[in-house]
Amino acid sequence: MSAAADGFDAGIDGWRRPSRYAPLELLALGLVLVVAALLRFHDYTLAPTLFDNQDPLQFGWAGLTLITKHSPYAWEIFKVYKYDYILSANGSQYAITHPWLSHPPLFSILVGGWAYLSGARELTDVTPAMMRPVAIILSLVSMALGYVLARRVIGTGAALLALVLLAVSPGAVLLGREVETEALMAPLFLAALLMIHRLHTGEGGRIAMAVLLACCVLLPLTKVTGVVVAGALGVTLLAGGRWRLAIATVLAGAAGFGLFAAYGALFDFQLWLAVLAEWRDVHRHGVMAGLEFIVDSAGVGRAFRDGWWQLGWIALGAMMLRGRRGPGALLLAWPVVAYAAGMALLGDVLVQGRFGWYRIVLYPVVYAAVGAFALAAIRRPSLPALLLVLVLGGATATVMVPGRLWEPNPYVLAGVIGAALLPAAIMAWRHESTLWPRIAQGTAAALIAVVLLSAAVESWNLASIYTQI
Repeated sequence: MSAAADGFDAGIDGWRRPSRYAPLELLALGLVLVVAALLRFHDYTLAPTLFDNQDPLQFGWAGLTLITKHSPYAWEIFKVYKYDYILSANGSQYAITHPWLSHPPLFSILVGGWAYLSGARELTDVTPAMMRPVAIILSLVSMALGYVLARRVIGTGAALLALVLLAVSPGAVLLGREVETEALMAPLFLAALLMIHRLHTGEGGRIAMAVLLACCVLLPLTKVTGVVVAGALGVTLLAGGRWRLAIATVLAGAAGFGLFAAYGALFDFQLWLAVLAEWRDVHRHGVMAGLEFIVDSAGVGRAFRDGWWQLGWIALGAMMLRGRRGPGALLLAWPVVAYAAGMALLGDVLVQGRFGWYRIVLYPVVYAAVGAFALAAIRRPSLPALLLVLVLGGATATVMVPGRLWEPNPYVLAGVIGAALLPAAIMAWRHESTLWPRIAQGTAAALIAVVLLSAAVESWNLASIYTQI
């Protein structure tokens, strides 16, 4: 892919096969993933805490008891269940029920199986330290798949910048530790998008189709919202003229949901139907969940902001308008918007402020758009673009002092921002100059580098900072 097409404009005009991976690129990719792993494993049980979200115990317990008792036991609060006993553990009391049918079994089997291999045999043996490596490994796999997809759509430079952002940003590090179904949905979703791109470029054949359909079957077996994802993938294929495969994709998603129904029938089909009905009647309040999904907190159990996520939506909007039929619109923008629409239909607006993990599925895709936008801001420095990077992404990485919030002198901060933007302003004035564009590019690159370093420092101290929120 040419350098001219490497960035925000890449993927707008057509579908391109990627270039070969250079040794230096592979080295950079490996180093970024190592940094991402270090930040995610550092104090990984302290932020978020178990008290911020105790859903992981549901998955760990259900999967473990599927292995040991051949029936899923977990804590729950739904009224349709009959409860067996109260378990005291972790300073809390849990109402235990079986069979637990609130979620499909795939993620529970993965987490519970890992706990079993780690030595857990009873419910009280399962700990966050035992489960979170599963989520972290899945997040690293998602990052790698997201890079491969982004490299095809927006080019190598933008994809690598997006990967660095995803590696060091506090919101991404925090959610990369969370043991939720979305952690498994993300790599399945990204693999499916990657197969669609391969099919469009002529690289993929029957194997690509088989992987795509398998992902669509597994998504609803991970979470019911996987049906929405499979539908969005089907529409993506339809827009590319592959209507037969689009129908097959939707049918594969329906088959995955049918397998979840069969799983429910294996234990108690009437209870499974009752659980779905309670989800529908109790855990939905209007259709504002889609809006809150976009604008609300990225935290787990408490508020935590991620300005890069907001910038990603702005970048995706621009990408949609500039290339309505290209891979940027179909593989990045459309699935994100479709997922938000699914949240509007199925989500609960009352919990969006605490359930930031709903975003995990889309994080690599949204950050790909951020990478393209940030690279364009470096290559073609402009006042609005750079200021937007600072206001949204830069502000996210300003809690650099553990134990207290950073409150810089506003006059000093205004001076620093002004100095950073001054070369871009002069470049706009002296547009015929050959020197000022280079100065502006260098200043923009240094500015974003400082923001990335600040984000990494904040992520390293996340255990201390998150308790102050």
